[in-house]
Amino acid sequence: PTPGAPAKLDLPTVETGKLKNGAKVHVATRKGLPVVRITVRFDGGFASDGAAPGTANFATRVMQEGTTTRDSKRLAVEQERLGASIFGGASSEETDFGVVAMKANLKPSVQLLADVVQNPAFAEPEIERVRVQQLSQIKGEMNQPAGIAQRLLPSLLFGEGHPYASPLTGTGSPDVVAKLDKGALTGYHQRWIRPDNMTIFVVGDVTMKDIMPVLNDSFGKGKAPKGVAKGTV
Repeated sequence: PTPGAPAKLDLPTVETGKLKNGAKVHVATRKGLPVVRITVRFDGGFASDGAAPGTANFATRVMQEGTTTRDSKRLAVEQERLGASIFGGASSEETDFGVVAMKANLKPSVQLLADVVQNPAFAEPEIERVRVQQLSQIKGEMNQPAGIAQRLLPSLLFGEGHPYASPLTGTGSPDVVAKLDKGALTGYHQRWIRPDNMTIFVVGDVTMKDIMPVLNDSFGKGKAPKGVAKGTV
């Protein structure tokens, strides 16, 4: 059949504001479903691991396994109760954490996300569990053609020691992952997961006016530590 006329592209207007601590906020209001997706983005991903490839990936995974007031089981129960889903991970140049939440439970869902981002426990049992998972993932990559290519191609293109020479999977080096401890993960968190390195993106059934008090309450109070985030690519 002859193709019909292309559908009209209806993009929402994006509003931009700032939290009390200066962090940028971008809001795209999209009506229709009572759902809101919030992404909290930090500059600096696994390309900034430097001499410890795999740290960003490891840290972001452990951060989702418990805070100083909620263990992994309680986090899971609260997400289920709120109908919310928290996610997180590192790409080459960015680290993202976020939540998909029902509009009716938006405030407590954002508060739960803020606890994950700001107060990770880095509990030893969770560190060891994630370590086993990440080492197993690396082993799997080394036994698959696509995984081998993703691990070796960057160093061939950019040369050993270059920030972009890290494996494209972000899982890093097994030697590094085997030795990462709470001190290393806490150092990563202090260096990168900070208000002056943060941008928040909001999409869904909410306006800038509605969401700003919620974000300020959860993310607008933190102050940046002294110095600047080091190693940004």
